[in-house]
Amino acid sequence: MKRVAVNSAQPVDEEAKLKFRHQRLVQDHLDLQKEVVSNKNKLEAAKQKRDILLAEIRFLRRRQRHLLEIKNKEKKTVWEPIRVEKKPKKWFINDKRVGKKKIQVQDEVALNV
Repeated sequence: MKRVAVNSAQPVDEEAKLKFRHQRLVQDHLDLQKEVVSNKNKLEAAKQKRDILLAEIRFLRRRQRHLLEIKNKEKKTVWEPIRVEKKPKKWFINDKRVGKKKIQVQDEVALNV
């Protein structure tokens, strides 16, 4: 009878070992699944961070180009002296009359002779 009892106990131990092994494999699988999800989230966060930085770089490069264009245009316009329209020298204002100033031009032929 001992043989029968020993033989009947082995399948129970074998089932317990298989059940324990199955539980360990399921637990390992769940741990790996959690790790994969965690790594996916970290990767997604890193991609979003990269996209944000690339967008900022694009914006700053465009802004720099724009400011350089403005600088090149304000150097030309800002540093030029402002011209105020002056009245032509031919015109003068007198108490008695307003009109053209008389300019005497000598005849070139007379000068050459």
